[in-house]
Amino acid sequence: LIGALVAQGLAPAQALTAGVYWHAVAGEVAGSKAPRGTLASDLMPIIRKLVNGWTPE
Repeated sequence: LIGALVAQGLAPAQALTAGVYWHAVAGEVAGSKAPRGTLASDLMPIIRKLVNGWTPE
């Protein structure tokens, strides 16, 4: 995720901040839906929604 953001032209610090934030939010959302455990693949649809709603400043 972070590498893809850098490849699209974001500054490394901005890509790192956004990537870590989106990963954390996705983990919280996935955890609330399946409290006994989640897979990495469970995060992708959530991250996709977060990224699609984001506008770089």
